[in-house]
Amino acid sequence: MNTRLNTASLDIPYTLRRSRRRRTISVTIDPDRGMLVHCPQRLPQAEIDAFLRRKAKWIRSKMALIDSIRASQKPISWQDGAALPYQGASYTLRIRADASGGSVSLHGGIIEVACGLAGQQPADETSESLVMAWYRREAERVIQQRVAHFQEHVGVTPSRVCVKDQKRRWGTCTSRGALYFNWRLILAPLHVLDYVVVHELCHLLELNHSPRFWSLVSSVLPDYRQRRSWLRQQGASLEIQQRPAMVH
Repeated sequence: MNTRLNTASLDIPYTLRRSRRRRTISVTIDPDRGMLVHCPQRLPQAEIDAFLRRKAKWIRSKMALIDSIRASQKPISWQDGAALPYQGASYTLRIRADASGGSVSLHGGIIEVACGLAGQQPADETSESLVMAWYRREAERVIQQRVAHFQEHVGVTPSRVCVKDQKRRWGTCTSRGALYFNWRLILAPLHVLDYVVVHELCHLLELNHSPRFWSLVSSVLPDYRQRRSWLRQQGASLEIQQRPAMVH
């Protein structure tokens, strides 16, 4: 249900989701979906409004943070010397002509792309497609490794681990024991990626966010709150602004 928060200092549309199983009310700010409010099925609208008014200062700060992160993001030029994010750091893109072409490698602080010879597809278009594919391969490789490492600590084995282009979630766990992860986690620091991996592995034992679930997460990552805080504050920055596909 789409509605609005309307106060003296805020006028924000939000999505209201009611659930028979929910016992509490919560609000989250999603960079893609905006403000989401979850509440019990029969909670009166007046109580929802009062809750949001109490949270108005927090809502303003979160919206401002997302706006500032978006404003600071600049499209990548995809030309030689461009800055590329990878595992929480900035790397320099280097493009070299190569008859074989089609490869990406990491050397120190450099992401090197071997493109085809002159006269073929423009180097910036080639480097973009090659690096984006490389990001996904790296996400698959690193996430598989971290799942294998942490599943021993949690004491579970997922039925499947898959990396996808998820727009709205960093990770998901299904009732059948499959784990799905957002490839953009490869842009985050490793300790943040590890938090998402452990979070989803713990869902194989506790498919909820109960105190028992968080206790399990804490037993593996005692500092999970700091890692979660980084993701909540900086998650909106884990995005690559791609150019629209060209029509030839």
